[in-house]
Amino acid sequence: MQRWRSLGLLALILLTAAAYAAWESPFFAVEEVWVEGYGRLSPEEVAEAAGVAKGTPLWRISGREVAARVWSLPWVEKAEVRKVWPNHLLIRIKEREAVAVLVTPRGLYAVDGTGRILEEGTQLTGELPIITGDEGGYPLRGQVTRMGTSRAVEVARELRRHPEIPAAEIHIRPDGTLILYLADGTPVILGRGQEADRQMQVLGGLWESLRAEGKAVYYINISDPTMPVIKPRYQVPPPAEPPDPQTIRGG
Repeated sequence: MQRWRSLGLLALILLTAAAYAAWESPFFAVEEVWVEGYGRLSPEEVAEAAGVAKGTPLWRISGREVAARVWSLPWVEKAEVRKVWPNHLLIRIKEREAVAVLVTPRGLYAVDGTGRILEEGTQLTGELPIITGDEGGYPLRGQVTRMGTSRAVEVARELRRHPEIPAAEIHIRPDGTLILYLADGTPVILGRGQEADRQMQVLGGLWESLRAEGKAVYYINISDPTMPVIKPRYQVPPPAEPPDPQTIRGG
């Protein structure tokens, strides 16, 4: 009886050792990290942030810790990690969407719709409206702090839903009021932009109507979106021909 117990214990030890050797073998080591959902980021940037070295045993990796490291990238809104046996790691991300470029004396910053700083020294100025009038400087993953800037970001976020509006710049005046400049230079007075969603709906409709009618305007005021004001740009008539001197003399 004792002999069978000893043999059973030996078999258990051998099986455990074999299992351990199998788990530690290169067959279950990370060969490649796959990345899905990237756009602004590159797969290499995501894989580097994940911090998983090639050859790491897959069973040793904590998906939660890897996801947390990837989420620390400013552009990443969500990160999911899945082990693909026997030797791959899949990282699926959702990137944040930049809505504007914040222009300050301290630099340029890409911001998302929540006011989160995504990128410093950004090259997105040709793709997105700019926000001017903020004097601050911000760290990556920081948030805009000035109330007027937060309102301007809300306007930029709503503009993403209205591609018919050719927005170029959102300017924050010292008193916190906002002026939206369209691509042709037309100023749109927004007040404090507290009804950004409604204001952009109204502006979208107004702008399409003005374009259809071929009308030019000096400015549009939608600080109260229920009572928009449009100042037309009238054509200045050409100067009158000078009168005939004979007519002046009555001749």
